Order: sequence, then structure tokens, then C-alpha cells
Amino acid sequence: MPNTLVHLGVQSVSTKALPWEADFKWIAVGCIIPDVPWIIQRIILAAGTGIDRFELVLYATAQASFFSSLILCGALAFLTVSRGWIFPLLALNSFLHLLLD
Repeated sequence: MPNTLVHLGVQSVSTKALPWEADFKWIAVGCIIPDVPWIIQRIILAAGTGIDRFELVLYATAQASFFSSLILCGALAFLTVSRGWIFPLLALNSFLHLLLD
């Protein structure tokens, strides 16, 4: 949780410095996107589904890449009305998250 708070703080300050108006909710979504595979991994491991832990870590590592994050950013931006600025905002915050890690 403290790591997420640091990401939110740094990324909200750096994104608010850009010329467009960015809503904090979209900044937070972009901040969390690279962590989605790790969150799903923990849920699966806690559920005790019997999936091999090593294979699950390999899948989560591949899905936490910048390319996979961009796919998720595109899918989320496609669901919104204003796709023109949501995708770059989500992609920027996903990149900043991975850069800070």
C-alpha cells in the first residue's frame, strides 16, 4: 500500500504538470494498471486453486510488461467516450509506474 501511495503522489504531480487537464481518477487507474496481473495472482493463490505457483509467476511477469499494459490501456480507453486523451493519459501513467519500479 505505501508503494501505491508513492506512485499516486509522484504520478499525479508529474501528470498535472502537463498542459491537458487530467482527472485524478484516470491517473489512479493508470497507476494501478501494471499491478493488475500481480493482484490477480494473489487472488488466485489465496483461493487455493491448485495452479502451480511458478507458472503463475511467469504469466504475471509477462502480463505486467509495458506492452500488456498498453493493451489494457487501449481496452479501457475504448470503453470511454473521450478516447483521444484517455489512452495517452493511461499509457503515460503506466509507463511512469514501471519507470518508478
